Amino acid sequence: MQCEDHDVYNGIVAGIDTAGSAIIVFSLQYIRFDWEKNGEIIAVITTFCFAWLYFAMAIIENIFIQYLLYLSVVFCYVALITVAMTVITSQLDPGSFGLVFGFNTVVATMLQSIITFSVVDSRGLNLTVRGHVSIRRLFSV
Repeated sequence: MQCEDHDVYNGIVAGIDTAGSAIIVFSLQYIRFDWEKNGEIIAVITTFCFAWLYFAMAIIENIFIQYLLYLSVVFCYVALITVAMTVITSQLDPGSFGLVFGFNTVVATMLQSIITFSVVDSRGLNLTVRGHVSIRRLFSV
């Protein structure tokens, strides 16, 4: 991806990621859309968009385009996860929110850790960063 140590803008991108995600989540309340009716097709379309973005991230060499693609993935993901949680909470008993979302978070974190360990660690596949992005692309499809 980027071999040189100069001109690394990870902190700036992380700040844009956080601020942009907050703006997106806040602005979703003003969008009138029947997510329960059209949510599945939106999820399918964005899944293929994620796969395409990950594929592009795996082959593009320019770090600035990489950052833009990363921000695109993050912003789409934040919007989708916010909508999904809203739809789920509208159908759940309020007493079970902690159990459902806590379990979901634990399972997601465990799976992400297992995938990262098996792909990046020297005792696993020991892939490069580009290979890691390619594996994530395959999982998103």
